[in-house]
Amino acid sequence: MLKSSDPLYRRIRAHAKKRIRFLPDVAKKDRLKGYKEFLRLEREMLVRHHRNGESGIRGCQARAIVTDVLIESIFRTALITFSEKHGVLPCKCTLVAHGGYGRGELSPASDIDILFLFPDKTKSSMVEAMKTVLTDEVLYPLWDLGFKLGHATRTTKECLEEAETDFKTRNSLLEIRRVLGSTEVYDGLVKKYKEYLDRKNKLPILQELISIQKKRRQQYGDSVFVAEPNIKNGVGGLRDFQGVFWMIQLMFGDRKLSNLYAHDHLHRKEAAAFRKAYDFLLWVRTELHNNSKRPNDELTLGIQPLVAEQLGYQGESLERVEDLMKDYYYHSQRCLSIVLSLEKRILERFSGNRRNAKRNWFQSLFEKVKVERIDGFVIEDDWIDVENDKIFDEDPARILRLFRIVQQQDLQLTVSLERLVEAKLDLLNSNSKTRLDINEVFREIMKEHGKVHFVLEQMYRLGVLIKILPEFEQLHCFIQHDRHLLRYSEDEKVIKSIFQLDRLVSDKDVARTKEILKLEEDSSLTDLYWLLLLYSLIYRRTNSGNRVSNLEDSPEFLSNLLDRIGLDDNRAERIVSFVDSHSKVARFWHDAELHDASMIKKLAVALKTHENVIQSFQFYYCESLGRNPQYWELHSLPQATKVLGAVEREIEVGTASMSEDTTSVSKKEMTRADIAKRTIVGVTTDEVDAHFMLLPDRYFESRNTIDVELHIKLVHQLLETIQQADSLGSLKPIVDWKNDGKGGFSVINIVTWDRLGLFYKLAGAISAVGLNILKASAVSRNDHIAIDTFYVSHGKTGQVECDEVKEKFEDAVESILVGGEKAYGLVREQYLRGNKKDWSNSRNLFDLSLPVQVDVHWDKELKQVVVDYQGTDRIGLLYRISRHLFLRGYNLDSIRISSANYVASGTILMSKEAGVEPDDADKLSEIREKLIEILSSEVWLSE
Repeated sequence: MLKSSDPLYRRIRAHAKKRIRFLPDVAKKDRLKGYKEFLRLEREMLVRHHRNGESGIRGCQARAIVTDVLIESIFRTALITFSEKHGVLPCKCTLVAHGGYGRGELSPASDIDILFLFPDKTKSSMVEAMKTVLTDEVLYPLWDLGFKLGHATRTTKECLEEAETDFKTRNSLLEIRRVLGSTEVYDGLVKKYKEYLDRKNKLPILQELISIQKKRRQQYGDSVFVAEPNIKNGVGGLRDFQGVFWMIQLMFGDRKLSNLYAHDHLHRKEAAAFRKAYDFLLWVRTELHNNSKRPNDELTLGIQPLVAEQLGYQGESLERVEDLMKDYYYHSQRCLSIVLSLEKRILERFSGNRRNAKRNWFQSLFEKVKVERIDGFVIEDDWIDVENDKIFDEDPARILRLFRIVQQQDLQLTVSLERLVEAKLDLLNSNSKTRLDINEVFREIMKEHGKVHFVLEQMYRLGVLIKILPEFEQLHCFIQHDRHLLRYSEDEKVIKSIFQLDRLVSDKDVARTKEILKLEEDSSLTDLYWLLLLYSLIYRRTNSGNRVSNLEDSPEFLSNLLDRIGLDDNRAERIVSFVDSHSKVARFWHDAELHDASMIKKLAVALKTHENVIQSFQFYYCESLGRNPQYWELHSLPQATKVLGAVEREIEVGTASMSEDTTSVSKKEMTRADIAKRTIVGVTTDEVDAHFMLLPDRYFESRNTIDVELHIKLVHQLLETIQQADSLGSLKPIVDWKNDGKGGFSVINIVTWDRLGLFYKLAGAISAVGLNILKASAVSRNDHIAIDTFYVSHGKTGQVECDEVKEKFEDAVESILVGGEKAYGLVREQYLRGNKKDWSNSRNLFDLSLPVQVDVHWDKELKQVVVDYQGTDRIGLLYRISRHLFLRGYNLDSIRISSANYVASGTILMSKEAGVEPDDADKLSEIREKLIEILSSEVWLSE
């Protein structure tokens, strides 16, 4: 709480004395009016203080003082009212605050928890009239003032009985505070509750508390890096802080953090970070409540821009949000790390660990503590400490040898040893001899398969890893996003990825996955550990806020880094080679379409060998699982496993070195044989032969027999229409609709004469009627008949079941392709209409949490220009992207897009006409900048 000497405390008290110190004869309605005005003025003042940079803790404490003086005035008036009606008070009474109010910390919309406390021997008949007056004169005015109240009336005995059976009551009594009334009654409760706790076995209480905290974290995703964190109950949120204070109160009888570092549970440095994080979360929560006007603790995507702006973050909306959330994740992650460590240390102490608990004389007769001394360290039970505080000065490399011993023997560092390591970190900058010794030990640590994560995590937490790899610091809380709106930080992802590899190596329960991944105990496994540790360093160096694939300087950078660490030339060469090949194919592991043989072939060509394919798959699995385990386990493993099998078969049969036509012809001939067995009504054999002769071989790689048969029928209908129609009517397309019952979408096949810009015009017609494009492909016959396929969904129904929508689409297609109407105007009109209907305003929130990422580059292996993009989905987005690429002179050869969760992402492979340089870096850069502009803008951009 604010001290009475604090100017803010004195100002609030002086204001209350002037405005709400009422005489007994003041009418109730006038008192209520005065209370409301006092609250209004104080709340305005607190908002100004807050936005002028007041700390979160101090602002919340000031709000508790405001509530105190208000309740004091109301309570005093209630006692006067009782005396006037009933005479002398039948017994003493105390008004006690508990919960957040008891801690003396209130956010703008926090609940107010109060307790009317009576002495033990108070008969209910004695206080019946008093309870009525307290309800009428205290609770009702507080409700009228808009407070959300939690209230109870109990004796001291009843409080203790309730604590015995209810966990929440037991915790709430740990943070009570007298607001007004009998000191004697309040002190009696404090004393008896302390005696009650002293009689209890603390271990079960602590275990229950920690178990409840753990379940809460699991309920909220078990990760700090969620898109919409809950500041109060989320992982690393205020509940984690409060749990620590409850444990301190249970163990030491008060809430001071100094108890923890005095008893070797916490460093002073950690305590300072803990307080700072707590202050930050209260600061953000205050602004969240100010904007929400209600007890909202969800930092939602929609409120993040406003909170960031009000808290003074600078830059564009997206930049402000990213800076706010980076700070939020940093403090929450720091809090979580400290809390988890504390929970472990405290349980060790109370569970009878011999290092922290005294044994009785009888036990000592039969039990001997095993003490081992190694290299200046003392090992006792599962703990390691130092013989003296000078051992690191004598030999700085001992810091690394410490972690090697910890790894080999599964030990824990004492808090005092952790403090010493942090204090001696600068010794790791010593001479070259020390550096060689450090690198040698570090390489040994990375070879201990199945036990790397545990020690790396400790090295990172204590700052040792960053001393060895200074580049790793740039990953700290560097926020990334996946296309399912999960946020994660690169440093956490790296550590968790290595944990996943450790799990695969050592956990018998995942033997099947290990078998699928073909993990074997050999030197390539050590390479995999190094890759998981180092790959993000390369990726981050070239990121600069947007996803790029220009890794031309990365081999040299990586070679220098590996040389500095001292890896042998063969291993370093393998790692550099892998990074080069994996960087080219990483995007395909998740997105590769199994029926697209050209994609499988390109993967095989890029990876070249069976060993590279396996290692690329292993790396992708562990890294992806470290980033987003829930999604990966459910969806990606079966998909990537099938891709793995297809690529391996491609390499095994030797087709990776053959011409593309050889593979394609085989698939084409099989499809032709299947079609020959079918009878297509009205279609001649010549028409079927023409279809197979006039289409490129790659068309047959990605279509099954049913698709090909449908296209033959549609081409037949088009040719019949041409014969019967005039020249203008011949331009009318043939449209076929089919619904996918399982997928919840519709498939539109459109066959028409090819013409300039056909794809983007068709995409425009789809957008013009409000349909969402999930996926698309396009191909053209040599006789200029185009076959375009779109997978679409309706905003309300998923599948397009309404004939009216289908008719509108077909009318739009005809008016654009036949009538000459420009799709641009129709799509723009739909876009603006959608905004008025709040179509995107309710969803453009994702744009603020999911950074726009665009990569445009020439891929030497694919021999195509590759466009990768990610951003918020909006009406007409694919139309605008494909139109821009068309206007720049590119043919769109392959398109894979997704718009799940209103997040648009896609990969487009493009080519240019002969004689045009497709890899002009300046032109590709211009395209990238324009696409970023299209994806970033919340308004329609004119061209």
